[in-house]
Amino acid sequence: PLPEEGQPEDFSGAVGDFKIESVVDKKNVAGGSAAKISFVISGTGNFPLVNAPAIIWPKGLEVAAEQTNEQTNPHVFPLSGSKTFTYSITGMKAGRHVIPVATFSFFDPRQKEYKTIQSKPLEIVVAFTTETSANLSEIEESGTGSPSRFPQHYYWFGAIALLIIVWILFQVFSSSKNRKAE
Repeated sequence: PLPEEGQPEDFSGAVGDFKIESVVDKKNVAGGSAAKISFVISGTGNFPLVNAPAIIWPKGLEVAAEQTNEQTNPHVFPLSGSKTFTYSITGMKAGRHVIPVATFSFFDPRQKEYKTIQSKPLEIVVAFTTETSANLSEIEESGTGSPSRFPQHYYWFGAIALLIIVWILFQVFSSSKNRKAE
């Protein structure tokens, strides 16, 4: 059993010797466009108990659910390899956004102590052009969180056309009922 004394709050049961690295695919992002941020935890230990590191996301970024990729050699004990947690980040507010350090805690059996490791902070610069600003205002107007496939005036046109078709069908059926009644 692992000691309870000194156990970090974010400890998920990982035992071994690990390191963490943070990587961003694009440091400069157009507003409304996505960048991918990955946190790679590598080393030796019980990888099934390695969970995503604790991350505090800054305001102005929309973060999609993580994708996890584990690469280990199951024929070696203890397991060695890496587990990558990748997030898709969309810049919704212009400016510099700093993703603070991500932390991960584990128990080191060699030194018989808990350790908490940190990634480096990352910076993403979000810049808007008039085109991306127009697309984002369309997202905000639609309230769906994603751009519409068609401009809004097409929906109005479709609604009016539908009303005209319904009116014509009503007129046709009501005149045919009147003819049958006579």
